[in-house]
Amino acid sequence: MKNPYYIGSNAFCDCKKLSFLKVKDNNCYTYVDSYAFYNCPKLKSAYISYLTEAEPYSFGYHYDKASKKKIKVRGFAFRIKEHKFGTDNINYAYENNFKCVCYLSSNNPYTVDYAQAGEEYWLKLDGKSRSGWKSTNSDVIKITKTGRLTFLQSGEATIKLKLKNGKTFKRKISVSEAFELPRIENKTISIKRGKTVKIRIYGKANSIKCICINKSEIAKVISEESSNYIKVKGIKKGTTSLKIKVNGVKTLKLKVKIK
Repeated sequence: MKNPYYIGSNAFCDCKKLSFLKVKDNNCYTYVDSYAFYNCPKLKSAYISYLTEAEPYSFGYHYDKASKKKIKVRGFAFRIKEHKFGTDNINYAYENNFKCVCYLSSNNPYTVDYAQAGEEYWLKLDGKSRSGWKSTNSDVIKITKTGRLTFLQSGEATIKLKLKNGKTFKRKISVSEAFELPRIENKTISIKRGKTVKIRIYGKANSIKCICINKSEIAKVISEESSNYIKVKGIKKGTTSLKIKVNGVKTLKLKVKIK
């Protein structure tokens, strides 16, 4: 590995005119310390390297005087030259507020690469945004038509993109479980109308954040807790299915019958 880059704490803090960041050596390890690019409201993208370790609030935040809070820079993107999904080229960026945009190459599209469950990226092929992505196994790898890629659980899947010239880009990816994925032990529950029950979510409890992503007139999630429990309240008699997104990655389905 070449000599690493170190961008110190508060190095570019409060640089109001800074709008673009690019590190010349894309293959060099880069360490970005806390608040290095804090309160740079015009900085909308950072193009660094495969190996980047970023401390909290180093990118994509500015200070709002009115609310006295740290505010995310809207549309901030962290761009990676080409992500291999492999253990030798893992992106070590720990920030959770920015989009990781991966520039994939079509030179060797059939290589089996590796990823960890829970990771999420936005894909671009050869540096361009292309629509029409598909996954052969959406239970393992979920990808939107615009290239938003999420690794859901262990297994293998192939992501595909058919280009306008008729050529098809393929990449086979093996996903390993980095941690126990969120799950519900009982996928069907019964509740009396007006009553509330606690539902345990098994998995990586220290980061679980449950959000109900569909509305129902029969039952609803009335709270989300920092632990591994959610609360479901029965509103009126009937049967409904609730979709609950956990950790921003995994969607769990819960069938609820109200008596």
